[in-house]
Amino acid sequence: MRAAVFLASLVFSFACFAGSKSQLDDHIACPAPEPGHFRILFIGDSITRHSVNEGTIRDLGWDHVSGMAATSDQMDFPGVVSRLIQQDRGQPVVRCYHTYGGGGSIAERIQGFRNVADARPDLVVIQLGEHDDAEADVYQFRFDYGRLLDMAKGMSSHPKVVAVGPWYPSALESNGIYPADQVKIDQEMRSIAALKRVPYRSVSDIAAILGTQGRGKSAGVMWHPNDYGHSLYAQKIFEMYKQN
Repeated sequence: MRAAVFLASLVFSFACFAGSKSQLDDHIACPAPEPGHFRILFIGDSITRHSVNEGTIRDLGWDHVSGMAATSDQMDFPGVVSRLIQQDRGQPVVRCYHTYGGGGSIAERIQGFRNVADARPDLVVIQLGEHDDAEADVYQFRFDYGRLLDMAKGMSSHPKVVAVGPWYPSALESNGIYPADQVKIDQEMRSIAALKRVPYRSVSDIAAILGTQGRGKSAGVMWHPNDYGHSLYAQKIFEMYKQN
């Protein structure tokens, strides 16, 4: 809950400039499939992709579109994962994004899923949890996360689906550990992913490393993983992609 409240206040600080899309990029249609291209659909929140507008530049010092706190969309985890897979497969990789639904919660990604239903990905990467509260209604949380995983697995292209847990920069906390509410989200997501046979990795170990966050000109941006943090996300995701 602490992370969700923090991020909600971050969004509110400049929401008047971009409405419900304030923390996300302008929606970009996924390119039509082409023979020989490997397609990845990234479903996430501001860690996956964040917009830029007058409000973000003025209030946050955020001036480009990428996963927040990364220096570019080549250095954020979608960019790094795409390069790793392109090198591994020896074929072009196409990046698609699911940022529809406003905000950054699991329920909002379910709401907007129809907008990417025809994306035909070969791989789906799900990065969520920062805008959710598993303690408020754990049964609803389990239902929503399970439904999102089912929707991704049920896409017509039969993609592989992998997921990562919630980010919380615990290295900046005095005790260096995740708060109990974030641990609860991580545990529930891991449990549901196992039930749905979706590879899952926690990022709590990354968040405990001093130096994986802290880039930027405002507290809101610095809360997010920096280039180093994004690169460690990408390593986890690439390892799951390589699993049979």
